[in-house]
Amino acid sequence: KAGEKLQEMGECKKCHFYGTQFPTQTAETWAPNLAMSKERLRSDWIVEWFRDPQVIMPGTKMPKPYIPTADDVAIPEAISLFGKEIVALDGDEEAMLEGLTEYTLSIKGKKDITKELKDFFDKNGYDFIIPKEEEEEYDEWEDW
Repeated sequence: KAGEKLQEMGECKKCHFYGTQFPTQTAETWAPNLAMSKERLRSDWIVEWFRDPQVIMPGTKMPKPYIPTADDVAIPEAISLFGKEIVALDGDEEAMLEGLTEYTLSIKGKKDITKELKDFFDKNGYDFIIPKEEEEEYDEWEDW
């Protein structure tokens, strides 16, 4: 339960697919389908990824998830903010990272969403992509 709440607080659904459930943000922010996590990733790797994504992949758009500290869960409104499961962990970062990992590995859904993606782009286009010829024409030195 703590992992699910951490996932909600982290707003993972803004960027990640959950099977055929599309992210809530626009295509340029999209990240991998979390329904594939269990078959593609090891739990110990996921914990380290959540601990600090920038260490594993410098420049990634993935932020480090917010993990409430012992001070955060000691405030009077902590249960209403974080839920009793997180408060019970009393700021134990390792336990929360493991809970978030367990939740991630439990996400169900269709793994191959190629058709859904193709249908989306056939309908909506690819406006967020800079065409290669435009990209090559742009010379940042011209701005000097």
